[in-house]
Amino acid sequence: MEEETLARPGSWRVRLVACVGAIAGLVLTPVLANAQAQKVKIGTVPAYELNGPVWAAVHKGYFQQEGIDPQIIYLGGPRTRDALASGDVDVALISVAVGAIARQAGLPFKLIGLWYNAESFAVMVRSDLVGKVKKISDLKGMRVITPQAGAAAWAVGMAVLQKGGLDYRSDVKVIHITDYAPPVWINLFERKDAEAGVVWQPIQNVLVTRGIAQPLLDLRMPGASMEWFGGEVASMAMFTTEKQISEKKGVLAKIVQATRKGHDFVTGASDEEVAKLLAPDMKLDAENALKVVSSIRPGYGKEFGISVSRLENDLKVFRGTGLLKRDIPVSQFADFQFAGRLP
Repeated sequence: MEEETLARPGSWRVRLVACVGAIAGLVLTPVLANAQAQKVKIGTVPAYELNGPVWAAVHKGYFQQEGIDPQIIYLGGPRTRDALASGDVDVALISVAVGAIARQAGLPFKLIGLWYNAESFAVMVRSDLVGKVKKISDLKGMRVITPQAGAAAWAVGMAVLQKGGLDYRSDVKVIHITDYAPPVWINLFERKDAEAGVVWQPIQNVLVTRGIAQPLLDLRMPGASMEWFGGEVASMAMFTTEKQISEKKGVLAKIVQATRKGHDFVTGASDEEVAKLLAPDMKLDAENALKVVSSIRPGYGKEFGISVSRLENDLKVFRGTGLLKRDIPVSQFADFQFAGRLP
């Protein structure tokens, strides 16, 4: 028995080498897998509705499953558009309006993903003016904050003002803000440098919580799209360029697939689960993250894909405002091979 328990001369070395090799294999396998992952750059804007599925895909490991190593670069709408045009990012997360204006200008952009079925903005009015300003036309002669011309909130805001009976070029004073940081916008309201503004989350939530401003019109509310835009819209999208499609079709398919999985998590999990996962990216505490998630989740479509009817209506809205000078056929604007076509 004792002889059976004794190691043969040199066997410990064999076992040591085998153990080290096994451990090295365990350690190096994910490292090598990560080294082989395709690095991609995703340009985006600080909009929770737009980034939610991508953030979820990162944290749930969906990009890793697809062999993608994403670098998310935060810019503003026009700057994200410019980064895609110059090739500094592989895909851009921007609004349909920003992408359409770029396409009109001759940039070879293609919409390859579409996942938010509502405009994500609200027209806010200072709390001390709530009794005086009860409808959009009451903003005549007042100062309205929006991002710079060409940004999504600016385009949507101008469409709302026109629908409300105002000419944004003459009936209101539009104040363009190039800094998208929420404190900048909140401070403008607090200092009473403007009476109203076109904002998004988390700016809206902070303004309401602090009693600084109240929504005059929240475009995420049920029925708002029908009332203000004449039909359902789809506002948040992923764009790339014709060159990227030609050279990196397989990579783009993986990016869209990972984002699809992220979208399915955001729409399928509970508010609490989504808020817990995304709170670090939102840079919000648990309570406020839950409030924001609860407010934005209804806008996500149950199906992930490019809705032709919603996209056509979105483009129609911006043609009606004059922001788009010509028709852009959906067949030229979108590439359905990645996300799929929906009615």
